[in-house]
Amino acid sequence: MKSNRSLSLKLLTFLALGTLSQAVHAQTIIPAGFGAMSVTQPSRETAVLTGILNSTGGQNPTVKIRWGDEDRGSAVTPSTAWDNEVTISTNQAAGTFSTTITIPKLEKVYYFRAIASNSGGTVVSRSLGVLLPSAPVGVANLKGRWNFDGENANDSSGTGRHGTAKKLFSPSEVSNMKLWLDAADASTITHSSNAVSQWNDKSGNNYHATQGTAANQPTLTASGLNGKSVLSFDGTADHLVSSTFVLQNAHSIYAVAKSDASGYRRLLESNTYGYYFFGNGNGNNNFTTLYGTGSFQSTGTGTNTPAKSLTDPCILVAVSDGTNVIPYHNGTAQDSRSSSMGGAAPAGITIGKYVSGSGYNWDGHIAEIIIFNKNLSNTEREQVEGYLAHKWGLTGALASAHPYKLGAPTSASGSPEYITDTPFGSGKAIDLADGHVEVSTGESEDTFDGGSAFSVSAWVKGWPGESFAPFVSKGAKFNKPTEIASLKLWLDAADLTTM
Repeated sequence: MKSNRSLSLKLLTFLALGTLSQAVHAQTIIPAGFGAMSVTQPSRETAVLTGILNSTGGQNPTVKIRWGDEDRGSAVTPSTAWDNEVTISTNQAAGTFSTTITIPKLEKVYYFRAIASNSGGTVVSRSLGVLLPSAPVGVANLKGRWNFDGENANDSSGTGRHGTAKKLFSPSEVSNMKLWLDAADASTITHSSNAVSQWNDKSGNNYHATQGTAANQPTLTASGLNGKSVLSFDGTADHLVSSTFVLQNAHSIYAVAKSDASGYRRLLESNTYGYYFFGNGNGNNNFTTLYGTGSFQSTGTGTNTPAKSLTDPCILVAVSDGTNVIPYHNGTAQDSRSSSMGGAAPAGITIGKYVSGSGYNWDGHIAEIIIFNKNLSNTEREQVEGYLAHKWGLTGALASAHPYKLGAPTSASGSPEYITDTPFGSGKAIDLADGHVEVSTGESEDTFDGGSAFSVSAWVKGWPGESFAPFVSKGAKFNKPTEIASLKLWLDAADLTTM
């Protein structure tokens, strides 16, 4: 009897464990799990839609692919049904699965997701597959196709017209930058109700320009030039001071500005009178640069020659080797003149004010000031001019021969940022705020001829910041209204300075 009881106990234990094991097994069936969706296009008319079943959930599910020209989302029962649904398998094991479809229309974009059902439930893939047909027009007529999924500008049309993604030039790439004030950069402006108390130096040298007296603070004006903010000076008291900045004998000064009044108005001046002056002339509104060693060296009105007006927004430059300076107005050189200061100027620079008394204060706006403590080469000078012209919408003022009349200068290295902000939920786009793509035609001017049979399609988000700027061009520009000789009236509600 003892032996039989022992046997019965063992048998009962075995049966109990077996029953428990089956119960646990039944509870482990859960919905399946998907990985990424992907697509290939083996031919012009067909595409292979592929998914990955990472987990069966404990029971091989029925797997289907839903696809169409709109993403219906990840709901099991969407409010609007998908255009197509293909059953892949009713007993799908973990791993990859796919189906081949015929592309209905090559000019459209198609989306797809997978759906799996087992006794644990039904699930739709979170990953969205996107099919962008690679032959939107006849292959024989396709001149080029560029996407940026591979973080490059290679041509996928088969014609081999690969582009080069180029990062835009920044003035900070030029050595010996000592001061950079940029009214378009809101992070550098401290103001109260647009009264500016501090304009921070972006050069990294911390030569910030400040004004503690409220009555003397310039005004931050939104959309003052090319949709960007500028600082407006009233011609009476408004000014800023950087007390520790030192201008060396050899230097290059840049300013984007506009003057509304004549008569030795100071855009920039040394804190100690008589060392350097950057503004307009005596009794006129023409660009003037003066230098000295405690008193200015000038003859007559001292205005730079030939005379160049500051009535319209312009790019003003002075490049000095320590002995002579060449002023530039919108990239065009004026006559050389003496620029000796007997060495470095005394510390301090004043923006917008006559340092030795009242009057002669700047009346107009200032958008940007950049100063280098070296005389820039012609190449460097033109790069900074090009940067300012494209940023502030002044390319029309550059001479036709200026190297950056049509295109902004680019960096010697690096590429624009590739971003994931795309219409497809996957892939990459290129951020044109940071650069552009150049496609060389080998000087074959009929490659992209722009004729009546020529078409361009592109996905873009946003528009160029510069007025009349293209996002695709072939070395061309649109004339601004101010460049048309017959212009008689122009009312622009987007320009707050006109109202």
